[in-house]
Amino acid sequence: MPFQSRAQVIGDAGELWFQNQLPPCWLLQKPTKDVGVDGVVVICERGNLNGKEFRVQVKASEKLKIKDSKVILDKSRVKSSTINYWFVSPLPTMIVAYDCTANRGYYCWHSELYEQVSKLEGKENSSEVTLRMPEQELKSESWNHIRESLIWHSRNLAKSLSDARNAESVLPTIHSIVAAVRQLNSIDHQPIPVEERTPQQEGLLVLIEMFAYRDIIIGLEKLLSELHPECEGAKRLREWISSYHSTVLSVFRSFDDLPNNDFVPPDYQLVYARNLIHKVRPQLMQSALEIVMLLTPANKSERG
Repeated sequence: MPFQSRAQVIGDAGELWFQNQLPPCWLLQKPTKDVGVDGVVVICERGNLNGKEFRVQVKASEKLKIKDSKVILDKSRVKSSTINYWFVSPLPTMIVAYDCTANRGYYCWHSELYEQVSKLEGKENSSEVTLRMPEQELKSESWNHIRESLIWHSRNLAKSLSDARNAESVLPTIHSIVAAVRQLNSIDHQPIPVEERTPQQEGLLVLIEMFAYRDIIIGLEKLLSELHPECEGAKRLREWISSYHSTVLSVFRSFDDLPNNDFVPPDYQLVYARNLIHKVRPQLMQSALEIVMLLTPANKSERG
Protein backbone atom coordinates (compact mmCIF):
# COMPACT_ATOMS: atom_id res chain seq x y z
CA MET A 1 0.00 0.00 0.00
CA PRO A 2 1.17 3.60 -0.60
CA PHE A 3 2.94 5.08 2.40
CA GLN A 4 2.65 8.68 3.56
CA SER A 5 5.22 10.17 5.86
CA ARG A 6 4.16 12.16 8.90
CA ALA A 7 5.27 15.34 7.14
CA GLN A 8 3.00 14.54 4.16
CA VAL A 9 0.04 13.85 6.47
CA ILE A 10 0.58 17.16 8.26
CA GLY A 11 0.96 18.99 4.94
CA ASP A 12 -2.30 17.56 3.61
CA ALA A 13 -4.04 18.44 6.89
CA GLY A 14 -2.86 22.04 6.58
CA GLU A 15 -4.16 22.43 3.03
CA LEU A 16 -7.51 20.85 3.97
CA TRP A 17 -7.80 23.12 7.01
CA PHE A 18 -7.18 26.21 4.89
CA GLN A 19 -9.72 25.15 2.28
CA ASN A 20 -12.32 24.73 5.03
CA GLN A 21 -11.66 28.28 6.25
CA LEU A 22 -12.47 29.91 2.90
CA PRO A 23 -15.70 31.91 2.60
CA PRO A 24 -18.46 30.55 0.35
CA CYS A 25 -17.74 31.18 -3.35
CA TRP A 26 -13.98 31.41 -2.76
CA LEU A 27 -12.56 28.50 -4.72
CA LEU A 28 -9.13 26.97 -4.20
CA GLN A 29 -7.63 25.69 -7.44
CA LYS A 30 -4.72 23.28 -7.12
CA PRO A 31 -1.89 23.72 -9.62
CA THR A 32 -1.40 20.96 -12.21
CA LYS A 33 2.36 21.40 -11.83
CA ASP A 34 4.73 22.48 -9.09
CA VAL A 35 4.71 26.25 -9.51
CA GLY A 36 5.94 27.20 -6.05
CA VAL A 37 2.54 27.63 -4.37
CA ASP A 38 -0.15 25.27 -3.08
CA GLY A 39 -2.95 26.84 -5.07
CA VAL A 40 -4.76 29.89 -6.40
CA VAL A 41 -7.90 31.20 -4.72
CA VAL A 42 -10.47 32.52 -7.19
CA ILE A 43 -13.17 34.80 -5.74
CA CYS A 44 -16.58 34.17 -7.30
CA GLU A 45 -18.76 36.27 -5.01
CA ARG A 46 -20.63 39.41 -6.07
CA GLY A 47 -18.90 42.73 -5.57
CA ASN A 48 -15.61 44.42 -6.34
CA LEU A 49 -13.61 41.25 -5.83
CA ASN A 50 -15.50 39.04 -8.26
CA GLY A 51 -12.98 37.31 -10.53
CA LYS A 52 -9.97 38.39 -8.46
CA GLU A 53 -7.28 35.85 -7.62
CA PHE A 54 -4.54 35.43 -5.08
CA ARG A 55 -2.07 32.65 -4.47
CA VAL A 56 -1.64 30.71 -1.25
CA GLN A 57 1.27 28.84 0.30
CA VAL A 58 0.46 26.67 3.35
CA LYS A 59 3.31 25.77 5.66
CA ALA A 60 2.10 23.11 8.11
CA SER A 61 3.85 21.97 11.27
CA GLU A 62 3.24 19.50 14.09
CA LYS A 63 3.55 22.44 16.46
CA LEU A 64 4.43 26.01 15.55
CA LYS A 65 7.05 27.99 17.40
CA ILE A 66 5.83 31.44 18.43
CA LYS A 67 8.21 33.96 20.00
CA ASP A 68 7.77 37.69 20.67
CA SER A 69 4.40 37.69 18.86
CA LYS A 70 6.04 36.21 15.75
CA VAL A 71 5.35 32.85 14.13
CA ILE A 72 8.67 31.25 13.22
CA LEU A 73 8.94 29.57 9.84
CA ASP A 74 12.31 27.87 10.19
CA LYS A 75 14.80 26.53 7.68
CA SER A 76 13.18 23.11 7.47
CA ARG A 77 9.99 24.54 5.96
CA VAL A 78 10.95 27.50 3.75
CA LYS A 79 13.19 27.23 0.69
CA SER A 80 14.75 30.36 -0.78
CA SER A 81 13.60 29.25 -4.25
CA THR A 82 10.00 29.26 -3.00
CA ILE A 83 10.41 32.74 -1.55
CA ASN A 84 11.83 33.99 -4.85
CA TYR A 85 8.69 32.84 -6.64
CA TRP A 86 6.47 34.73 -4.20
CA PHE A 87 8.11 37.94 -5.43
CA VAL A 88 8.52 37.17 -9.13
CA SER A 89 4.74 37.20 -9.61
CA PRO A 90 2.64 40.38 -9.53
CA LEU A 91 -0.22 38.58 -7.76
CA PRO A 92 -0.46 38.71 -3.95
CA THR A 93 0.50 35.52 -2.14
CA MET A 94 -1.00 34.61 1.22
CA ILE A 95 1.41 32.73 3.48
CA VAL A 96 -0.41 30.45 5.94
CA ALA A 97 1.31 28.75 8.87
CA TYR A 98 -0.77 25.85 10.25
CA ASP A 99 -0.33 24.28 13.70
CA CYS A 100 -1.52 20.68 13.49
CA THR A 101 -1.59 20.14 17.27
CA ALA A 102 -3.69 23.23 17.99
CA ASN A 103 -5.61 22.98 14.67
CA ARG A 104 -5.00 26.69 14.19
CA GLY A 105 -3.48 28.81 11.48
CA TYR A 106 -1.86 32.22 11.02
CA TYR A 107 -1.47 34.30 7.89
CA CYS A 108 0.21 37.27 6.26
CA TRP A 109 0.83 38.57 2.74
CA HIS A 110 4.19 37.90 1.11
CA SER A 111 4.79 41.66 0.79
CA GLU A 112 4.87 41.89 4.61
CA LEU A 113 8.00 39.72 4.55
CA TYR A 114 9.85 41.78 1.94
CA GLU A 115 12.10 43.59 4.41
CA GLN A 116 13.24 40.29 5.94
CA VAL A 117 13.81 38.71 2.54
CA SER A 118 15.79 41.69 1.22
CA LYS A 119 18.11 41.50 4.25
CA LEU A 120 18.72 37.81 3.61
CA GLU A 121 19.87 38.31 0.02
CA GLY A 122 23.53 37.45 -0.31
CA LYS A 123 23.83 36.58 3.38
CA GLU A 124 22.22 33.15 3.49
CA ASN A 125 24.44 30.29 2.33
CA SER A 126 21.71 27.71 2.78
CA SER A 127 18.99 27.13 0.21
CA GLU A 128 16.53 27.40 3.11
CA VAL A 129 15.86 30.44 5.28
CA THR A 130 14.02 31.40 8.46
CA LEU A 131 11.14 33.89 8.38
CA ARG A 132 9.09 35.50 11.15
CA MET A 133 5.40 36.09 10.44
CA PRO A 134 3.16 38.34 12.53
CA GLU A 135 1.02 36.39 15.02
CA GLN A 136 -2.15 37.05 13.04
CA GLU A 137 -4.64 34.21 13.41
CA LEU A 138 -6.75 33.18 10.43
CA LYS A 139 -10.38 32.82 11.54
CA SER A 140 -13.87 33.68 10.29
CA GLU A 141 -13.64 37.37 11.17
CA SER A 142 -10.32 37.69 9.33
CA TRP A 143 -11.92 37.56 5.90
CA ASN A 144 -13.38 41.07 5.96
CA HIS A 145 -9.89 42.44 6.60
CA ILE A 146 -8.53 40.18 3.84
CA ARG A 147 -11.20 41.55 1.47
CA GLU A 148 -10.11 45.10 2.28
CA SER A 149 -6.46 44.20 1.66
CA LEU A 150 -7.29 42.66 -1.72
CA ILE A 151 -9.40 45.66 -2.78
CA TRP A 152 -6.56 48.01 -1.78
CA HIS A 153 -4.03 45.91 -3.67
CA SER A 154 -6.21 45.82 -6.78
CA ARG A 155 -6.85 49.56 -6.81
CA ASN A 156 -3.24 50.42 -6.05
CA LEU A 157 -2.03 48.12 -8.79
CA ALA A 158 -4.53 49.49 -11.31
CA LYS A 159 -3.48 53.05 -10.51
CA SER A 160 0.22 52.26 -10.69
CA LEU A 161 -0.14 50.54 -14.07
CA SER A 162 -2.42 53.11 -15.70
CA ASP A 163 0.53 54.83 -17.41
CA ALA A 164 1.83 51.50 -18.70
CA ARG A 165 -1.54 50.66 -20.23
CA ASN A 166 -1.54 53.94 -22.15
CA ALA A 167 1.99 53.49 -23.51
CA GLU A 168 2.38 52.97 -27.25
CA SER A 169 4.23 49.68 -26.81
CA VAL A 170 1.71 48.00 -24.49
CA LEU A 171 0.06 45.92 -27.23
CA PRO A 172 3.39 44.85 -28.83
CA THR A 173 4.61 43.96 -25.33
CA ILE A 174 1.55 41.83 -24.63
CA HIS A 175 1.94 40.16 -28.04
CA SER A 176 5.61 39.35 -27.42
CA ILE A 177 4.89 37.92 -23.95
CA VAL A 178 2.05 35.71 -25.19
CA ALA A 179 4.13 34.52 -28.17
CA ALA A 180 7.02 33.68 -25.83
CA VAL A 181 4.76 31.79 -23.42
CA ARG A 182 3.32 29.86 -26.36
CA GLN A 183 6.87 28.87 -27.32
CA LEU A 184 7.65 27.85 -23.74
CA ASN A 185 4.49 25.77 -23.59
CA SER A 186 5.58 23.94 -26.75
CA ILE A 187 8.95 23.19 -25.14
CA ASP A 188 7.17 22.03 -21.97
CA HIS A 189 5.22 19.52 -24.07
CA GLN A 190 8.16 18.48 -26.23
CA PRO A 191 7.37 14.96 -27.56
CA ILE A 192 10.97 13.76 -27.25
CA PRO A 193 11.56 12.65 -23.62
CA VAL A 194 14.50 14.29 -21.85
CA GLU A 195 16.39 11.01 -21.49
CA GLU A 196 16.12 10.32 -25.24
CA ARG A 197 17.35 13.70 -26.49
CA THR A 198 20.75 14.06 -28.07
CA PRO A 199 23.04 16.79 -26.68
CA GLN A 200 22.37 18.80 -29.84
CA GLN A 201 18.58 18.53 -29.40
CA GLU A 202 18.80 19.45 -25.73
CA GLY A 203 21.08 22.40 -26.46
CA LEU A 204 18.78 23.71 -29.18
CA LEU A 205 15.73 23.54 -26.91
CA VAL A 206 17.61 25.34 -24.14
CA LEU A 207 18.60 28.11 -26.55
CA ILE A 208 15.01 28.49 -27.79
CA GLU A 209 13.82 28.69 -24.19
CA MET A 210 16.38 31.35 -23.32
CA PHE A 211 15.36 33.40 -26.37
CA ALA A 212 11.74 33.22 -25.18
CA TYR A 213 12.66 34.60 -21.75
CA ARG A 214 14.78 37.26 -23.43
CA ASP A 215 11.77 38.35 -25.53
CA ILE A 216 9.62 38.67 -22.39
CA ILE A 217 12.22 40.81 -20.63
CA ILE A 218 12.93 42.95 -23.72
CA GLY A 219 9.20 43.60 -24.18
CA LEU A 220 8.81 44.71 -20.57
CA GLU A 221 11.95 46.86 -20.74
CA LYS A 222 10.60 48.57 -23.87
CA LEU A 223 7.38 49.32 -22.03
CA LEU A 224 9.36 50.54 -19.03
CA SER A 225 11.39 52.95 -21.22
CA GLU A 226 8.20 54.80 -22.18
CA LEU A 227 7.20 55.52 -18.57
CA HIS A 228 8.36 58.28 -16.29
CA PRO A 229 11.11 56.61 -14.21
CA GLU A 230 9.58 57.77 -10.92
CA CYS A 231 5.95 56.81 -11.56
CA GLU A 232 4.49 53.85 -9.65
CA GLY A 233 3.97 51.84 -12.83
CA ALA A 234 7.67 52.12 -13.66
CA LYS A 235 8.63 51.05 -10.14
CA ARG A 236 6.37 48.00 -10.37
CA LEU A 237 7.67 46.97 -13.79
CA ARG A 238 11.27 47.52 -12.69
CA GLU A 239 10.76 45.21 -9.70
CA TRP A 240 9.15 42.49 -11.82
CA ILE A 241 11.82 42.67 -14.51
CA SER A 242 14.54 42.39 -11.88
CA SER A 243 12.88 39.42 -10.14
CA TYR A 244 12.10 37.72 -13.44
CA HIS A 245 15.64 38.19 -14.72
CA SER A 246 17.12 36.85 -11.45
CA THR A 247 14.93 33.75 -11.59
CA VAL A 248 15.89 33.04 -15.21
CA LEU A 249 19.56 33.58 -14.38
CA SER A 250 19.34 31.12 -11.47
CA VAL A 251 18.69 28.34 -14.01
CA PHE A 252 20.40 29.61 -17.17
CA ARG A 253 23.79 30.80 -15.91
CA SER A 254 24.91 32.01 -19.36
CA PHE A 255 21.69 33.96 -19.99
CA ASP A 256 23.36 37.37 -19.75
CA ASP A 257 25.86 36.33 -22.44
CA LEU A 258 23.09 35.51 -24.91
CA PRO A 259 23.58 37.47 -28.16
CA ASN A 260 21.18 40.34 -28.86
CA ASN A 261 20.23 38.78 -32.20
CA ASP A 262 19.26 35.20 -33.00
CA PHE A 263 22.73 34.25 -34.21
CA VAL A 264 24.65 32.21 -31.65
CA PRO A 265 28.44 32.19 -32.19
CA PRO A 266 30.27 28.85 -32.09
CA ASP A 267 32.19 29.81 -28.94
CA TYR A 268 29.04 30.54 -26.92
CA GLN A 269 29.15 28.53 -23.68
CA LEU A 270 25.74 27.07 -22.78
CA VAL A 271 25.59 26.84 -18.97
CA TYR A 272 22.35 25.85 -17.26
CA ALA A 273 20.97 23.87 -14.31
CA ARG A 274 19.28 20.97 -16.06
CA ASN A 275 17.65 19.69 -12.86
CA LEU A 276 15.83 23.01 -12.29
CA ILE A 277 14.48 23.76 -15.77
CA HIS A 278 11.30 21.69 -15.56
CA LYS A 279 10.44 23.12 -12.13
CA VAL A 280 11.10 26.78 -12.87
CA ARG A 281 9.63 26.93 -16.39
CA PRO A 282 5.96 26.65 -15.25
CA GLN A 283 6.60 29.35 -12.64
CA LEU A 284 8.03 31.76 -15.20
CA MET A 285 5.25 31.01 -17.69
CA GLN A 286 2.58 31.66 -15.09
CA SER A 287 4.21 34.88 -13.88
CA ALA A 288 4.40 36.21 -17.46
CA LEU A 289 0.70 35.49 -18.03
CA GLU A 290 -0.18 37.17 -14.73
CA ILE A 291 1.57 40.33 -15.93
CA VAL A 292 -0.47 40.17 -19.15
CA MET A 293 -3.66 39.86 -17.07
CA LEU A 294 -2.74 42.99 -15.12
CA LEU A 295 -1.99 44.93 -18.31
CA THR A 296 -5.39 43.92 -19.75
CA PRO A 297 -7.93 44.27 -16.90
CA ALA A 298 -11.44 42.97 -17.46
CA ASN A 299 -13.18 45.64 -15.39
CA LYS A 300 -13.42 49.24 -16.64
CA SER A 301 -12.88 50.56 -13.13
CA GLU A 302 -9.39 49.03 -13.08
CA ARG A 303 -8.14 50.59 -16.29
CA GLY A 304 -6.98 53.78 -14.63
